[in-house]
Amino acid sequence: MENLKPDLSNEWDKQKLRNWMDNARRLGREDVYRDAFRQLCRVEGRNLDDGAVAGCVGIGMTRSPVG
Repeated sequence: MENLKPDLSNEWDKQKLRNWMDNARRLGREDVYRDAFRQLCRVEGRNLDDGAVAGCVGIGMTRSPVG
């Protein structure tokens, strides 16, 4: 079976994007995690094309399990 990659560019629900990120990490799909992360940043109005902002945001958005 092919590993199809979802198109997250039209997803604007922050919680859904966070769920995509969590599931992608759990399944080892870093490509999907990065796409969901970039879209979440876009939804939140962050400019990932600015290298300084992208570096800080990437570090700050690392999610860890709760509990």
